[in-house]
Amino acid sequence: MADAERNCIRLGGNLASIHSYWENLVVRRMIKRACRSYVWAWIGLTDAIQERRWMWTDGSRVVFRRWARTEPNNRWGREDCTNINFGGRYWNDLNCRSRLPSVCVRRR
Repeated sequence: MADAERNCIRLGGNLASIHSYWENLVVRRMIKRACRSYVWAWIGLTDAIQERRWMWTDGSRVVFRRWARTEPNNRWGREDCTNINFGGRYWNDLNCRSRLPSVCVRRR
């Protein structure tokens, strides 16, 4: 995920932060349009700095969550990053070294 965040910064933004059910739907639709399916993709939620303290990479407050049941679980250890579209429509914690597409957002 670090490479994905660096790429978003290079493009003038950050990995997507999601603050409502509606924003979650919009991001999911963007992924489907770009990839032709609901593939897993990075969003900017991480607890890499402090375990179990989830933060958006753009510094915004965490006010909405869409974790799958039993997530985040850190099942495989060091699952400090978040992917969207887990189980079809939820979020999952995943090892940050996993290679996934990503969603960048530029704030106005």
